[in-house]
Amino acid sequence: MSLHKPKIAIVGAGAVGSVIGALLARARKDVTLIARQEHIRAIENKGLLLDGALGEFTVNLKAAAELDFRPDLALLTVKTQDLKATCQAIRPYVQGVPVVTLQNGVRSDAIAASCLGQENIVGGVVIFNARFLQPGRVTYSVPGSLLLGQAFAENGKGVQEIRAVLNQALETKICPNIHGAHWTNMNLFSHTTTLY
Repeated sequence: MSLHKPKIAIVGAGAVGSVIGALLARARKDVTLIARQEHIRAIENKGLLLDGALGEFTVNLKAAAELDFRPDLALLTVKTQDLKATCQAIRPYVQGVPVVTLQNGVRSDAIAASCLGQENIVGGVVIFNARFLQPGRVTYSVPGSLLLGQAFAENGKGVQEIRAVLNQALETKICPNIHGAHWTNMNLFSHTTTLY
């Protein structure tokens, strides 16, 4: 991954993906949201508005209905039930590219790996609340962080590079046991609502 100016694709940009995208764009990262058409139109017309814990601000960033380029980093923020079909759709563009699963589900890494292979799958845990208010507007209601860990290998330089990029937008930590973190996070969030 090029650390100088990586091209970041956020695939399935609902609430969580849009919050991460807005924070990355505010940090001057080259980010493209892959989202639904209504969300795309609103972003193209007025930008993406983020409100909540960090105040209110609008960022301009790219948005598209499909991934049609090779990114340096892909973040998957689709719902778990859509993950397999999404991985199949983006596979031609993400071969050899680090792919971070951000579903907060215990099956996400295995689902992604079954389509994309294990080598480049990085597990992620979202520890914040986000809400999709309307196309072009999301709320970052409770500030938090991301946890990352290599899903099927020991953490190494690649995960450290991803963390360095994402940490410029929101706090990102490397976890030595990402599978355990998935289970813990599911228990923590069982009584709260994160709307994608």
